[in-house]
Amino acid sequence: MAWPPLYYELIYGQLTALLFVLLTCAWLTLGSKKNITGGIFIGLLIAIKLMAWPFIIFLTIRKNWPAVIAASITVITSNMIAGLIMGFDQVLYYYFKVSAIVSPLYRGCDSNFSMWTIGWRLFEGTGSPIIGLTSLPIVDSPFLALFSSCAMSILFLSVGLRLALRARSFDTSFGILVCVSTLVNPVAWGYYLILTLIPVVIVGRDLSIH
Repeated sequence: MAWPPLYYELIYGQLTALLFVLLTCAWLTLGSKKNITGGIFIGLLIAIKLMAWPFIIFLTIRKNWPAVIAASITVITSNMIAGLIMGFDQVLYYYFKVSAIVSPLYRGCDSNFSMWTIGWRLFEGTGSPIIGLTSLPIVDSPFLALFSSCAMSILFLSVGLRLALRARSFDTSFGILVCVSTLVNPVAWGYYLILTLIPVVIVGRDLSIH
């Protein structure tokens, strides 16, 4: 309870602890070759928060079609249920409007440690209309800010996927994908570090064995 990521998770009323449970279930089921069940957990993760999408790319490259199909059906079904409850206009607003509104607010925030923020900090400066410290950019260039942020995110995703695909064990691949999913999205807050307990456990176990 005293660990800052969990502490702030509870203060801000976030869902990362729930995502951690779903991610752990996905790890255990996919590692046990229960691909459909694992795909359902991945689908639930994406339906709640889009950050788990690199797992779909990994599973697709690995041609784990049962998991990919199960995850896709889960995401579609979840959004259909949400649309029936809240209205499909609200679901479409979330996907097509909210990200465009939120991204400019937080891309320069000092508390956001996403890979996406690097270019914006270098070429647009730090700071947010809502929170955060403010500093001037090295060179004021919106084009370079966008280009370098996209390039850094794509490079990080590509390297992470390559490492995950070349890993000798599924657990190592999963741990790498957790880190990639945490950092490659436009927003990454301190309480997202709750998810990194999985790769920490994997690394700790491997070190104890060797």
